[in-house]
Amino acid sequence: MSPITIVLLCHNRPAFAENAIKSILNQTEKNFRFVVSDNSSNRELQEVMKARYPKVEYISRFPGIPFLEHFKEVISFVDTQYFVMFHDDDSLEPDFVGRILEEFKKEPLASAIGTNAWVIDGNGNKNLNQTTYVGPEEIKVISCRKVLLRQYLASDFGGIVPFCSYAFNTELIKGVMPNFSMRDNFDTYFLMEVVDRGPILWINEPLVGARRHENNRSHISGVCCYKPFVNIGRDLLGSIIKQSHIDEYHFLRLFFLLKKNQKRPAPAIKYLIRVFPKLMIVSHSFRKRIFKKIFS
Repeated sequence: MSPITIVLLCHNRPAFAENAIKSILNQTEKNFRFVVSDNSSNRELQEVMKARYPKVEYISRFPGIPFLEHFKEVISFVDTQYFVMFHDDDSLEPDFVGRILEEFKKEPLASAIGTNAWVIDGNGNKNLNQTTYVGPEEIKVISCRKVLLRQYLASDFGGIVPFCSYAFNTELIKGVMPNFSMRDNFDTYFLMEVVDRGPILWINEPLVGARRHENNRSHISGVCCYKPFVNIGRDLLGSIIKQSHIDEYHFLRLFFLLKKNQKRPAPAIKYLIRVFPKLMIVSHSFRKRIFKKIFS
């Protein structure tokens, strides 16, 4: 029996999905189960699978189920020791499976292992100068909710690893389900539940490509999606993270959402005026953004 399952979650992006499929089939470690879980509202990917990938295990959920229900369905059918919920718009580096299994062998009580990622654009071009996490450690140990949450709120702590890169210890996280009420931050809340079961390891090596495009969930969420996340950060982190870091996250999300909706970003600018001096003094990541904006 294979030790790990990679489930490719797909929804109406057959061209992206085929690139992801190719990257998964191109793994140097071949001992894994591969399942395409197609939640599309059309039959396009199904036709691609029949014509080009008939030997790949394929599940059609046509005409589609809610996104978070799809997530729940995937968790419920996995029967291998480890599993990955991979996204159809991202890609795997050839050594991903091998490195994941290697680290789980060293740390069998890890609840999950995530990896760094290259940033790729909508056309699949890899930016070799940009990764989602920047840190000095070869392996970073996330020991509790507070350590995890501060990574997601403040870039000063090195950024994050993308959810698509996580491999989970099936037995240790049994019974953990996403909190659907938490909307587009549900993956972070899910990880907070996971870390309660055991440490999460981050491999500081870009073993996936995380695609950024206009249909990313982070690009279609609203103010109501991130504000509860900010409030939980304030309540949980206390003195571990400075209020200025939370202010920076609040400003960046508010500005981005107003700009995305083609609205005047006056509320974000007004908020920035109030917190700008503090951010310039305390937040290295904010200073870096400002200087890059000025000199670019």
